[in-house]
Amino acid sequence: MRVRVGVPLSLFPLKNARTTFFPLTLIFAVSPWAKACFDREHQKLRVAGTSSKPCILLEDLTAPFSLPCIVDLKMGTRSHPDDVSVAKAERARLKYSHSTSSSHGVRICGLQRFDPVDGKYHYVDKYRGRDLKQDQLSEELHRFVDLEDASRALAVLDLWLDKLQRMEAVLRDKYAGYRFFSSSVLLLYEGAADEPVRADARLIDFAHTRVEPDAEDPDSSLLFGFHNLVELLSTVRERVTHGLHPPRAPSPAATSAAAAS
Repeated sequence: MRVRVGVPLSLFPLKNARTTFFPLTLIFAVSPWAKACFDREHQKLRVAGTSSKPCILLEDLTAPFSLPCIVDLKMGTRSHPDDVSVAKAERARLKYSHSTSSSHGVRICGLQRFDPVDGKYHYVDKYRGRDLKQDQLSEELHRFVDLEDASRALAVLDLWLDKLQRMEAVLRDKYAGYRFFSSSVLLLYEGAADEPVRADARLIDFAHTRVEPDAEDPDSSLLFGFHNLVELLSTVRERVTHGLHPPRAPSPAATSAAAAS
């Protein structure tokens, strides 16, 4: 039986569960965002005067990992469909035009990385991600996968690159007419050095996806982001191959929190 950070089974009973979950207090110690989300949803239920409501059950992509390292990358050069209000479209346009979404079709929306040296998680929030310049985006991605064991970092990068290139091909060949507004790529890897190398890449967040029935082309905005993300990670891979390390983070923009012992 494996032990993972997650929601107690008493809240979500599972049949044939093979996983034991830590209590919520330990989840919140590892991820401050988990507590913020939980508190917000719990308050909504209290205001509504109920203790439960129908929910969509989402897969926990971090479940296979002991110390999950994750980066959420907003993809594409445009986040809004045509049917949003003028004010919302303008806010989204300004956000994208002054960030790497405009130059690369990729923007860091959140990142957590476990550092085995100090035994802590380090975080980059969406505001830091929004402020990154073109050259800083590559450096931040390099920091995210800057491991003591270079062979392990290369294995992680190879797994990501293989999956991203396959996803890019499927999106180009099979999804004509689809427009993936505000979707993200989630990159994950195992931060525990004593665990086997494990990594994953997923395309997520389809709430604003639209289908244009008459369109015969794929989503060029999303594919632009995929192409540049592959280029960025390939550059990181080349640096790792040559034994190079990224510059240190310039400021406390990435905050730290103690990891579960």
